[in-house]
Amino acid sequence: MSQSLGVTEDPRNAVLADAINDYFLDLEKEIPTEDVLDDNNIVRLVQEEMFDGEINEIDSEKEEIQVSLDNALKSIQTWISFFEQQQSDKFNIDDLYIFKKYFKITKRLEFQSKKQIQITQFF
Repeated sequence: MSQSLGVTEDPRNAVLADAINDYFLDLEKEIPTEDVLDDNNIVRLVQEEMFDGEINEIDSEKEEIQVSLDNALKSIQTWISFFEQQQSDKFNIDDLYIFKKYFKITKRLEFQSKKQIQITQFF
């Protein structure tokens, strides 16, 4: 089918041709248009749908990221170290106390999440 779409041997075009083929195989509804679509319009339509799918995947990936307590502690500690090294008036010392407060809270949560088990459970 890629030859009927005028696609060269370029791998990127082959991927697009495959997507178009898949689109038409999965198509269960009519395309809402009054005009007859030519190859360029079909390609543009498929590209728009592929782009919309990528945006949805990116949004769903953002929701799935879980930050571990260990990573949170390291990040907060790095930020506190950076904050303490600044000589600018824009860094308010009262804000540093807030970051240290959340560091202590996160440290406590990490400690509470650790469970002590008997050594015999390892064998």
